Amino acid sequence: MRHTLGLLAGIVVLLAPSAVHASARSEAAAFAGAATRTSNEIRGLAPQTRVDIAASDFARCGPAVPRFAALNPSPETLARFQVLGNTLVRQLAFDRTLAPLQRFVGALDAIRTTDPALRSARAAWRRYVADLEIVVATALPPDGCTQFAAWVDAGATAPLFPQVDLGPAGKVFASGAGSRGNAVIQRGAARLSRLGQTSRRAKRFTVEGMLAEHLRISQSLVASYAPPGSG
Repeated sequence: MRHTLGLLAGIVVLLAPSAVHASARSEAAAFAGAATRTSNEIRGLAPQTRVDIAASDFARCGPAVPRFAALNPSPETLARFQVLGNTLVRQLAFDRTLAPLQRFVGALDAIRTTDPALRSARAAWRRYVADLEIVVATALPPDGCTQFAAWVDAGATAPLFPQVDLGPAGKVFASGAGSRGNAVIQRGAARLSRLGQTSRRAKRFTVEGMLAEHLRISQSLVASYAPPGSG
């Protein structure tokens, strides 16, 4: 009997690492699957996002920015402008991505895992989406660029959109916005690769892979009018 128990214990010891590894690979597949589905959904939203931007008054901001800079605005006015500009760009570029990202985080939360890298990456994605929620929820005027151009033409002496509460969005940008958890998410993607996911599926888990088209849209918006301090 003692010999039999010893053999059984040995079998358990031999099998346990294999079972744990299989579980980790299954968790990685679930994480990568959620990322791939969400990435595909978000990529399909890019054309409509471009339509939304074309229908907005964003083009009116561009010509007004050099005139604004020539007025030598105070540090306080410039700081407010920077937050407004960053908020507007992100709303235009990422508004449609918010709902899929919220579902993505929900899907990750439903996956049980004890892997430290995956758990940390999931928490970083949760922070990323929470930050985006704050920025998207900031109530900017629908004709903000038209109003901004008129404000500049009037000499930019009055406060810029005093009715807009920029406190929450300002804190997001001051803390690094989407970039603050990027390294943690990258490590999570690297962990997916080590657990057997293809490089393409692991890439979809990163911010750059998930939001590639919309990041390009955001960069093109910034480049089109180059607001001081935006990016």
